[in-house]
Amino acid sequence: MSDGMLLVQFRMETGPTTLAAAAKRLGVESGDFDPDYGLVETDPDDHLFTVRVSAEKEAAVRAALQSDDPAEGIFGDPRIEPFAPEF
Repeated sequence: MSDGMLLVQFRMETGPTTLAAAAKRLGVESGDFDPDYGLVETDPDDHLFTVRVSAEKEAAVRAALQSDDPAEGIFGDPRIEPFAPEF
């Protein structure tokens, strides 16, 4: 994972689609999210959303995502950098 952040995809089928609602769904605080990334609606038809959350909150997020849903989970968020050296 990059920069001490986790990329998390999850379902949020009811209620408001806000960072506060996402924090409640994932068992963390709104301040644990990357504010520049925000709450991204990954698949509106399937009610899937993605956030970047502090890696320090991994245990809470894993506990909140305990399901057999393959669309929910913590995914890699590698830093993208050029392969060649700068000239």
